[in-house]
Amino acid sequence: MQSIVAARKECRIYKHVAIAITVLQVCLMLLILLTDGNVIEFRASGDGMLYSTHSSSNAGETAGVDAGEFAYTYKVEWAEGYSKVTSVFVARAAGGYGDQYVVTARGAGHTIDYEARQIAGNFSGNRDFTLHIRPDDQSEDLDQHILVQGNMTLIAKIRSTDRFGRPLDNETVFLRGKAMVDSYVNLSKPVTRPEDWLGFCEEIERRWES
Repeated sequence: MQSIVAARKECRIYKHVAIAITVLQVCLMLLILLTDGNVIEFRASGDGMLYSTHSSSNAGETAGVDAGEFAYTYKVEWAEGYSKVTSVFVARAAGGYGDQYVVTARGAGHTIDYEARQIAGNFSGNRDFTLHIRPDDQSEDLDQHILVQGNMTLIAKIRSTDRFGRPLDNETVFLRGKAMVDSYVNLSKPVTRPEDWLGFCEEIERRWES
């Protein structure tokens, strides 16, 4: 009984440390933004509990392990566009709800979600994301490569909307077990110009007449 109480107390301590680290990351991000910086890097490795989350208007990710060996790296840059690279390695994960690698991306009119949850045993995940906004017309180019390998429950979705604003599921994947998933997406979205409204109205009229 005492060992269970001690283990729970230790888990709470690890969780509080993880929360403190996350707060420090946010403070560092704000400090860099206020000082016109354009790079944020973070690395963590050890044997125990990890919970780390980063988010922005275009991309975010969460990496966690309840108890196990881990190595996690994160880097984001603002230059001629926005880029983010993350990688995580986990060993001896128990497959709990805290064992996860979740990445999201938004841009070029699409939303991309990859959720690897209940990771068990050894796992590796990598994400390379770039969003470029063209200075001439402000159109967006999204480029993302995701590679995950291990025993997991994976849910992946790529979503967008049609010209009438209705949601579209461009891709849906559900996977459970030991697997390797390699996904590459390159998307572009031109800026809607005023002359496009004429074609939009014609499409509405055709649909109404039919």
